[in-house]
This record gives sequence, structure tokens and C-alpha cells, in this order.
Amino acid sequence: MVFEQFSWSMIQLVAMSHEYFLAPDTYVHLDRAIGSGQATGRNELVAKMQGEWLLQLDTDHDFEPDLAFRLLQPFENCHLDVLVGYYGYKQEPHNPVLYKYMDGKYRNILDWGGSEVKLLPIDAAGGGCLLVRASVFKRMREHFGVMPFDPCPPFHTDDFSFFERCRLLGIKCWAAPNIECKHLAVKGYGLSDFRREFAPAGSVSEVQAVVA
Repeated sequence: MVFEQFSWSMIQLVAMSHEYFLAPDTYVHLDRAIGSGQATGRNELVAKMQGEWLLQLDTDHDFEPDLAFRLLQPFENCHLDVLVGYYGYKQEPHNPVLYKYMDGKYRNILDWGGSEVKLLPIDAAGGGCLLVRASVFKRMREHFGVMPFDPCPPFHTDDFSFFERCRLLGIKCWAAPNIECKHLAVKGYGLSDFRREFAPAGSVSEVQAVVA
């Protein structure tokens, strides 16, 4: 049932993009990974990608059909290289899967002040709603000699390994906290739910947010 809901969301996204948002000479190339394991699957999509950017969405997520368009607006207008949408952990307290690199560690960002924030600088995030320019993957493959989501010690997960390479290359990464995916297994937990029920008082991190 989870995969069926994801498939429906993806079909709606592609259909809406073609009908309302894309120029006549452009299109969304829809593909899926068949390899086993997240790193393998993400690298497979990188190898098969077409065009100037790749949007990766996890199959246990639900999202609105205008998700790609809403992400691409700040991505292109602000000339970004890496942009993620917001989603929280499946497990309580459903922390945002967003991180800053502090004192040699990636630390969870719990709050960043008001819903008017459109862009938030980050150092790492989950890869479940990840938009990346093709040139980023090219730089990683040329500089490190590996695929972008291969393990990058001491990190062994695909997403932290990718973002660690971004940090080492000086590639700036951003989150759009007002553009949201939700885990299908967790009902009702988006940003507003997290703020109301779980975000500790006074938890605003020392992060420069951008209102745009």
C-alpha cells in the first residue's frame, strides 16, 4: 500500500509538471533504481540521469504534485547546487532530517525560527527529497574517483557520505523547510506537528536563515 501511494504521488507530479510547468521543449524523465540498497540505488540513478539536475524521492514518502516545480523555483532562481525538501524521522520525536556540521559532528537542526523562512543553509540532510545539479555529481566523481553515494569514512550511510563530499568540496547545500514530504508510515507529522509537539523551547540553533 505504501508503494502504491508513492506511485500515485509520482504519477501526479509528472503529469502536473508536463501540463502546467514545463516549457514545450523540456520534459521530466521518470526512472527508478532496481539495485539493492540505498547507496546502490542512488548511484544507479546518478549513472542513468538525463539533463541538468536529478530529483530523488524515497518510495515511502507522500508529496504534493507541484513538489518538483516548487523546489526548482528557488533552485534555479538562486543558482543553487543542492536543495532538499523538509521531512522528519519516522520515529518520535520526528526530528527534522536536517543537520549542521559543528565541532566535527553533524548535529540535528531542531528549529530555525518562523515559517516564513524559505531557504535554510545546511551541511547535511536525509536523501529522501534531494535535488542536485549534474555538475555536483561530475565534480565528485572526478575529484574522489568514486560514485557520489558510496561510503565516505567515517560515514557509511548514503546521505551523510554524499553531504560529507559536498562539505569537503565546499559545495553549499540548502533546505526549503516550507516544501514538505511526509513519511507514509507516519500520519499527521509534518513541520507544524513537530513544532507543536516535539520541538523543545529555546531550541533555535545558531543558523542564518534566509527569507526569500
